Amino acid sequence: MKTELDIKYIDENYGRQLYVVALSIVNDYEMAKDVMQDSLVKIWKNQHKFNKGKGALWTWMRSIVSRTAIDHFRTRSCNRRFLASPSEAVFSAGTTSINIDTLDIQSNISKLKLKNAFIIRKIYIEGFSEIQVSENYNIPLGTVKSRKKIGLRNLRLIYKN
Repeated sequence: MKTELDIKYIDENYGRQLYVVALSIVNDYEMAKDVMQDSLVKIWKNQHKFNKGKGALWTWMRSIVSRTAIDHFRTRSCNRRFLASPSEAVFSAGTTSINIDTLDIQSNISKLKLKNAFIIRKIYIEGFSEIQVSENYNIPLGTVKSRKKIGLRNLRLIYKN
């Protein structure tokens, strides 16, 4: 793209429509605002990737907003499941026997690889967002998300046994 996109221009001309896209996915007004903020930053940082020959500006921006909204929605859903009270977790697990060794979350997190355990602790115990972990510890956001996903998958395996 030869001309640089201005965030103010995008917000004034496409902001409402993009907000509606975000809101339709996350179904929460405040989260949709967060999605919009993250999306506008992504659009501005990645504007060099936009190719007029492949499609319209609106379509490109809508796909960025959609993917960002889905990430936020999944993160919120995952946080709710992970932070459920122990009694809810036991009843939803559909099991009649409980392995006493798996009840201590801190010791089970320490069984993970250090890099994954660090991310899990920061997000689920200390309450950081993925973006805060990324910015505060100089870890790319994609890496934070990958390590979180791997850590959660490994925790599920620990709790299954």
